[in-house]
Amino acid sequence: MLLLSGLALVAQLQAATVNVQVSPDSAAVEARYRFADAQPVTFVLIRRPHQGVDAIEVSGGQATTQEATGLLRLTVLPTDTAIRITYMVRGRLVRIPIPVPDRPSSPGLPRVQIHIRGLPANARLERAFPRLTAEDPGIAGATLANVPSLIRLPPLSGKASVTQAAEWFVVLLVAFGSTVWIVRTRREHATR
Repeated sequence: MLLLSGLALVAQLQAATVNVQVSPDSAAVEARYRFADAQPVTFVLIRRPHQGVDAIEVSGGQATTQEATGLLRLTVLPTDTAIRITYMVRGRLVRIPIPVPDRPSSPGLPRVQIHIRGLPANARLERAFPRLTAEDPGIAGATLANVPSLIRLPPLSGKASVTQAAEWFVVLLVAFGSTVWIVRTRREHATR
């Protein structure tokens, strides 16, 4: 039993830091991972429509890439317990993909730090995923237990997000349905 619990600890992510620098037409991503051992690890990166991921560089080991529909797999044979992956995301920057390792972090411990730079002052941080908090002017961050597969950038104040538009659509639909019901009910009572 002790041997199994020891093996489970070895195969886990110790810590990760993701730094994203946002500009109007691209985002530079630097993801740093620290593992308990130097065993091979596979990272999965989601490839979103209307978005390009290029200039991928991996340090801390030898990497091979495998493309699949909607995914990019990076298998790294590490030379150390630390791996660094950098890349550029171009195109539609609503969601920024993050490489997710096939090794989870220890349960319940916040070991993943996310920092986003270059956000406008009127960005609504509470509408981002993960929920961001202001660190400095133009910088927001989050602390998580696991690496998310993507970061949804916050919308700007005064600009409706998809979530807000859907909420307003539901309100208007309920109001329209109620009005139609009231009009029909009054007509039925008037004809009796």
